[in-house]
Amino acid sequence: MEAANLGVELEEDDVAFRCNLITAGSDTMLDYSAGHIKSKEAEKLIKLLDQKLGTNKLRFFPGVSYRHLLLG
Repeated sequence: MEAANLGVELEEDDVAFRCNLITAGSDTMLDYSAGHIKSKEAEKLIKLLDQKLGTNKLRFFPGVSYRHLLLG
């Protein structure tokens, strides 16, 4: 549903994962929404993740606030 909402078309063998930005402590999740991060700030982080960790088989797509997409 995240892919459809973002207008990302899936190939037959693609798998889409919802990726949330969170706030983490040393050993636990502190907040499920990264402090209700703004979409513009989150977009920068997701694009950086895609640049550093994305491949031709794994791609990160920015969404809204803390909600994003990983396509593999």
